[in-house]
Formats: sequence, structure tokens, C-alpha cells
Amino acid sequence: MSRLSLSLDAEAAEPEPQANGDAALDVDSCAFVVVGASGDLAKKKTYPALFKLYLQNLLPAKFKVWGYARSANDDAAFREKMRGWLEKIAAGRTAQLDSFLAMLVYFQGQYNSPEDFARLNEDVVAWEHEQGAGAHNRVCVSAIPAPLSLLRSALGAYSCLLDLLGTKQLLRAARRFYLAIPPSVFAPAARSIKSSGMATTGWTRVIVEKPFGHDLVRAPSRSPPLAAPSPPPPAAVAAP
Repeated sequence: MSRLSLSLDAEAAEPEPQANGDAALDVDSCAFVVVGASGDLAKKKTYPALFKLYLQNLLPAKFKVWGYARSANDDAAFREKMRGWLEKIAAGRTAQLDSFLAMLVYFQGQYNSPEDFARLNEDVVAWEHEQGAGAHNRVCVSAIPAPLSLLRSALGAYSCLLDLLGTKQLLRAARRFYLAIPPSVFAPAARSIKSSGMATTGWTRVIVEKPFGHDLVRAPSRSPPLAAPSPPPPAAVAAP
């Protein structure tokens, strides 16, 4: 199975467009959160890399990018700021650039605040539910006993019956947090994410930028808070 990678080399040669990335991710939606969105790393590397993936059709069909930072801003102003950094990559593809920018939103919060990440989580969860409405509430029909399957057909109440039986599939919601912040706040941000920002029906990844510390003595000091075990996500019922 192929794996989605976030290349930070915005100037790298652009490969041919490929099939949409949903199959590789095996998710219904994917939320990207760029922590430190107002900084140089985000605007010069992270967002250009995401835009290049978008141009290559390597992002899921249902994705959204939250820019998380401490400074005050709004969606419109943030998108215009990003436009200036992405226009060179767009190379005249204005429609694609506008479409990508529409997927960007801005969220103000502190890196060490579980409360702020909890507010962010509310936004992300609401969006995830919107993406999973209708067709994505799937079940494994073969796992339902035959009499119940017949009853479902007879009643013509597909969703209601599945709710009562408790067999509705959980949405597979992926979240990727990219820490475009100084190493000194890696651990506080990671703890806040673990406390308040984890996906409950899919998986969560936290990506940190290299170099990780200045030497072998300092680097391990950053690792324990980030390596703390997290509970596995609930298992979703596989669709046939």
C-alpha cells in the first residue's frame, strides 16, 4: 500500500498527477493542522508542500487545512497571505490555487493550551461529521444476522435500524498535526493535542520538523513527551 508523504521540497520536480489519495489513506476525511501557521517554516515550506500534493491529486478528496497559531488573524486575511507564497507554484493555475485556498482556515490558540485545542477539536469534529454524512455511514452487511437483514429490508428503515442495533460504522477520520514551531514547545503542543485533539474514529499523526535537537545529548530530551503511548483508535466495521 502506498503512503502519503509530506515533502517539504517545494522546488522539487513535479511528478505526473496520480489517482486520488483516499485509497492510500483508507479514510473518509483528512484534517491537516499546521501548528505555527504564522511562521516562516509554514509559509515557505509546509503550505507549499501541501499545495504541490494538491496539484498532483495526492490529497484526499475530503480534506481541510487548519492553520493554528498564537497571533490574531482571520480566514480571509490568512488566505491572501498564503496566496502570495503559492502563486509561483501555481504558475498561472488560478482555479486550482483558489480551490486550494478555500480549504484553508485559521484558528488562534496557544500551543500549551488543552482548552484551545479543545475548541479547535470542536471545529474539526463538526467538519468531519459533515464529510461523513450519508454515504459514508457504512456497515458490514454480512456481519448482520440474516433475520435482522430481512427485517431491515422489510421495514425500509435502514439508518434507523442500524442505529438501534448499534452497528453503524464509525467514520474513519484522519488527522495530521504538523509542528512548524520551535522545539522548545514541541512537548507542550503534543500534550495538548493528546489531551484534546486526537481523532476518536480514525487515526492521528504528529509530524515534527528536523533537525530534532542540536546534538545527541539534547535530542533525546525532546523524545519522551512525544513518545508517550496513546490509546489505539476504535476499530471500524469494514465495508464489504
